[in-house]
Amino acid sequence: IIDEVRAKSGGEIVVVTLQSLEGRNRDEVALQIGREWQIGRRGEAGDASRNTGVVVMVAPTEREWKIETGTGTTSFITAGEAGRIGRDYMLPHFQQGDFGTGLLMGVT
Repeated sequence: IIDEVRAKSGGEIVVVTLQSLEGRNRDEVALQIGREWQIGRRGEAGDASRNTGVVVMVAPTEREWKIETGTGTTSFITAGEAGRIGRDYMLPHFQQGDFGTGLLMGVT
């Protein structure tokens, strides 16, 4: 799925599982991962394909998850829609302890 997204749109999706957030805020951690790993295409200001990255992160022990979207993703997935995807497609599986299926459903 991730390879298909990259091939068709140039966007990038990464899935990250963490043992612990180490007391940090999940939003900050997901954003930091996206920035440090340079998820999404680089480009000049105004380039529609710039910052088209998505980080799907879960820290199972702490029962935390986040779908962080780059600014260039708003034409196909907004931050609000990312939250809905997590709540509707990932969280039900996470609550059953099935993190693999939850991540697959979120990415799909």
